[in-house]
Amino acid sequence: MRKRGERVIDAQGEEGILDDTAHPTPGEAAVRLASGERVRVPTTMLMASRDGGYRLDHTFQELQVGWQRSDGEITRASVQEEVVPIAEEKIRVEKRARETGRIRISKHVAEHIEHIDEPLLREEVDVERVPVNRVLEEPVGIRHEGEVMIIPVLEEQLVVRKQLVLKEELHVKRRTSTHHEPQDISLRKETIQTQRLPPREKPREETG
Repeated sequence: MRKRGERVIDAQGEEGILDDTAHPTPGEAAVRLASGERVRVPTTMLMASRDGGYRLDHTFQELQVGWQRSDGEITRASVQEEVVPIAEEKIRVEKRARETGRIRISKHVAEHIEHIDEPLLREEVDVERVPVNRVLEEPVGIRHEGEVMIIPVLEEQLVVRKQLVLKEELHVKRRTSTHHEPQDISLRKETIQTQRLPPREKPREETG
């Protein structure tokens, strides 16, 4: 529902406000311009704007050309809209593979013998094991005597030795002495005592 006083902006930015005092016919709305003139606009041309109000794709001057004055008011004579199509040509490029020819390649392998005689260097080493078995105070390294390289082979050996050592002496001296140690000792002794006793009486015989 359109309200009086809402803004209407045309395609060139000119601003007007809705005015219902002109009593527009159904399907039309009256817009009052800053100059005081009123322009009647078909309601189908009014498009709601995001910031409120309405906007037009046409200018107010274009709408005034399609109206004529009658009795001091601006009434609609005819408004014709013409749709002009706008065409544009575009280039479309496509690629397709097309066979223009073929080629066959054959490969043959040929063998031949080539004689090569180049000098080659070879070294040989003679190893001689020489037993020594000599006790050393510290390890020795590799040494050279002329063209001979001598590599020592070392081995640790455990040496166990026994020896008799006098650690200490015990000097023992014997002494004899006399002394008294009084003690109470309980001794047992058996004694015999004799006593004479009278003979026992004979039992009496019973008579019937």
